[in-house]
Amino acid sequence: MKRFLLTIACLAMLVATTGQVQAGVITYTNKAAFQLAAGATAVEDFTGTSGNAIGFDNGDFSISIVNQNLGYVPVFFGEELRLQLWRFDTVTNLTFADPIHAIGFDWRNTDPTNDQIELIIASENFAQTFGPAQQSGFFGIVSTNAFTVVGLSDTVGNGGALGYGYVDNIEYSSAAAVPEPASLAIFGIGALGLVVFRRRRKVKLDLL
Repeated sequence: MKRFLLTIACLAMLVATTGQVQAGVITYTNKAAFQLAAGATAVEDFTGTSGNAIGFDNGDFSISIVNQNLGYVPVFFGEELRLQLWRFDTVTNLTFADPIHAIGFDWRNTDPTNDQIELIIASENFAQTFGPAQQSGFFGIVSTNAFTVVGLSDTVGNGGALGYGYVDNIEYSSAAAVPEPASLAIFGIGALGLVVFRRRRKVKLDLL
């Protein structure tokens, strides 16, 4: 019985350390974990790009802007997509030709104040801050529902305009999302409990 309880505790810890789940969307900050969940992905690394990013179209997705701040637009800088001087209501949209279930990318934020990068999927009522100032990393999501538009913006009231946020190596997948890790763990706990119950019941019957 003690071993059973210990196993349940370990599985519960697995659930707790899984990426955050919000409205059918799981977030990832570990690229390997994201790739495992997303399945086969296409990658856009912006090789050979430069200048204004508005109107970029690789056949899979295009780039546009909403609520442009003065003359600032997203640009390709050093073969990265740069969000420059974004206000909280300025959004760079990646619009996909076909629905996708997963997207992830490398990011870095060079803002000198506290502005952070935010990812928005309006169709899922999903918004997640992921890019703290003066840091870099990976961020990805896998959704149980398909979507076609992904927005990148600045958080509200954290020091003014975002200067600058960078995104690169965008991975995306149209494959159906895998079951949520939390759901798998819960299923595993239930299955394990059923096995233990049956074994204990068999022992009792053998003693009769």
